[in-house]
Amino acid sequence: STQRAIDTGLAQPPFELELKTRDGRIVWARVNEAPVVQHGKTIAIVGSLTDITDSKLAQLTSHQSETSYRGLFNSVNEGVYIQGKDGRFLDVNRGAVRMYGYPREYLIGRKPEDIAAPGKNDMAKVYDKLAKAFDGQPQQFEFWGVRRNGEVFPKDVRISKGIYYGQEVVIALATDITERKKVETHLTD
Repeated sequence: STQRAIDTGLAQPPFELELKTRDGRIVWARVNEAPVVQHGKTIAIVGSLTDITDSKLAQLTSHQSETSYRGLFNSVNEGVYIQGKDGRFLDVNRGAVRMYGYPREYLIGRKPEDIAAPGKNDMAKVYDKLAKAFDGQPQQFEFWGVRRNGEVFPKDVRISKGIYYGQEVVIALATDITERKKVETHLTD
């Protein structure tokens, strides 16, 4: 960047620099440089360093937190759905992707009725339970979904209020109970 400023005689965009202090600490600085041009020739570079260590550490910590959160979120075998007040999925984990067979990008922005087995759920009751969960009353219910391949399946859903990136949400934890239903049906036959 300094050489470019010398060569072109133009100020260059600021850049970040990692530095090591005498006592071995790492600090970060934002560097601003501007050439001093006289008679068309660069005769000096005027620069300033701004200590951005605190903001850089906060950025790195935030990235590490996001990485840890994402790892935990996706390590859960059950389907986890983060829902806004309107019921839309703000995020889903790998368990939800495996459960339905749709990519994560497809599920985000959808509502429960978009993945519901037609005619198998009382959606008014589902949204009533969602509202109660937002009021701080955890809920549990069965929900019939339909996989990408068209297979209808039952799941046990537990929802409770939570915070997601500073926003009030409902966190739904869903377990596929297909096998349990088969056993129950077999026992009652």
